[in-house]
Amino acid sequence: MLLDISFVVVPRDQDILYLRIFAKEGSLLGNHRSLGIIDAYNRPAEGGHTVTAESLFTETKEPTLVVGDLNVHTAYTDTMRSLEPGERRRREHYMRLAALRNYTTINTPGIYTRFPDNPTLHRPSLIDYTLANNSLLAKVSKWKDVYQRSGSDHIIIVTELNSEGMALARASPDWEKIKWKDEKGEPNPVIESALKRYLTEGNQYKEIYEAEGAEERFGDNLGRLIQMVKNWALQKNPTRWSKA
Repeated sequence: MLLDISFVVVPRDQDILYLRIFAKEGSLLGNHRSLGIIDAYNRPAEGGHTVTAESLFTETKEPTLVVGDLNVHTAYTDTMRSLEPGERRRREHYMRLAALRNYTTINTPGIYTRFPDNPTLHRPSLIDYTLANNSLLAKVSKWKDVYQRSGSDHIIIVTELNSEGMALARASPDWEKIKWKDEKGEPNPVIESALKRYLTEGNQYKEIYEAEGAEERFGDNLGRLIQMVKNWALQKNPTRWSKA
């Protein structure tokens, strides 16, 4: 696959890098021809951080991956850590906006990403994150921690993406939630009335009198009936990992 790559550093202090990858021909991920990768080193500075949540979690429909040392602690990924009030506020600032803009953390909870040189004074921590937005989430095939180091106290993290087109599961009727009977155990009057109209009014139901054309008429009747029943069912949304 032929690719074009462009990048821009924002802001000028170079704590964040925005990389965009384009397919010269065809698609790169499903129906998308491009992929965005935002890499950040979110240094603590003057009671805050050098990279704002707004710069990290951009609102876009382009498949986008956010990676980097965010210097933020969360109870979801580091379940053994007791968060201090300041850590909770910083977590809320970043992760709340990430959720609002449809980014999901794909780190494996409990897998530490930083190991201090002196483990007797400091415990391992999880401050390196990988987040994918909704357009990319179903294409993430693997998140893997590699404990091999390369002159750093942080581990190497590998994120693999499925570049092949993927059909996503759509919302489907939740048949079990149809209220066939009312609270008294009697047939649901709305459904009962609709079925009577289906059998008696208009051209919805086609009588079958002979073998010729019977299969076609049966198929039409069944299709109309299923469509009608779908209107009585609540929609069941698939999980984010569901495939068609």
